[in-house]
Amino acid sequence: MASWKSTVGKKIAQKLDMQFVDTDDYIESQKNMSVGEIFKYMGEKSFRSFENSVLLKFSNNDNFIVSTGGGIVVTEENRKILSVGLTILLRAKPSTLSSRVRSVNKRPLLQKSESIENELSNIWKVRKDWYESVSNYILDTDEMDPEEVTNNLFQYLKDSYANH
Repeated sequence: MASWKSTVGKKIAQKLDMQFVDTDDYIESQKNMSVGEIFKYMGEKSFRSFENSVLLKFSNNDNFIVSTGGGIVVTEENRKILSVGLTILLRAKPSTLSSRVRSVNKRPLLQKSESIENELSNIWKVRKDWYESVSNYILDTDEMDPEEVTNNLFQYLKDSYANH
């Protein structure tokens, strides 16, 4: 959450002449509801099921950069899917992420929290091992802006594919 997955994903897709999909945006367009509304009216379990369907749909297509929601790793099936492809973790401290969150209205897991930073820290503690277990590359983004993150990832991808 707030790690610049979508911002950077779009830029990388453009640089690589690939297509881009944000799983949350895709679900919202398919369900004609915001993620927050889906959580409220259908529950997190339904949202995670939709998320899994979208991940399955796009994970087998080599021409897509897929930006997932931060909670995609909570289901074992999604972790298995993510482990097969090239998965990059854009990591940042909860204090950094909380400063990047512009609106809690679009973030159902933060809406009830007194402290965004504390809630992000709690979420990180639960998901940390899952994120790291599925990631081929981890980039700490605390001291970077989106352009620096994009350039770093683009260089990583160029170097990785040059060696294959």
